[in-house]
Amino acid sequence: MKYPNNLLTLRNLKGLQQGEVAVGVKMKQPEYSKMERGERRIGDHLEKLTQFFKVTPNEIQSQQLQSQQYKQKYTEDLPLFGMPVQNGEGVQMHKQFVSHTIRPDYLVENLQSYACFIHGSAMSPRYEHGDLVYIDPNRQAKEDDYVVIQVKQGDHVTGIFRKVIQITDRQMKFQTLKPIKEEVIRNSEMLSVHVIVGTRTNFY
Repeated sequence: MKYPNNLLTLRNLKGLQQGEVAVGVKMKQPEYSKMERGERRIGDHLEKLTQFFKVTPNEIQSQQLQSQQYKQKYTEDLPLFGMPVQNGEGVQMHKQFVSHTIRPDYLVENLQSYACFIHGSAMSPRYEHGDLVYIDPNRQAKEDDYVVIQVKQGDHVTGIFRKVIQITDRQMKFQTLKPIKEEVIRNSEMLSVHVIVGTRTNFY
């Protein structure tokens, strides 16, 4: 017996793998896979799935759902920077190296937002090398935020990843996690400080 649902459509619109959804709803991947294929009931997992996908129970279970309903919310237009800096730290923010990814629902109306691939292990274990993070340039950075600091290096703009420790009128103090190290950067040395507001698997 089959139990039709829209999990495949919703997962594809988020740009996620089955394993990423399974982790997000605290299930084993094979169990989630059977559910997505309609080989088992959703049952008690419905509430967690609605929270994860930010939809109603009917939008998961209705057989009438069409993916077109969601295309405007999850368009593949979010700028994505991931080209690592040669012989250095961070990613190049040059438009020449930009690609695009799916915009998460909480950034649909934020046209200034963008995404980055983490390069290096300086922010591990909070962010691992290769993690995809979403950035909101409109959000004011505050202490304990994780941020992308845009700095000029030669002819290029580089984004480096840090945790904010202290903010003053003239400078900011940042921290790396691996190893734990603090550094002070003057405001005049930074082009911008943009807040990381989520990751590919953590929608917060």
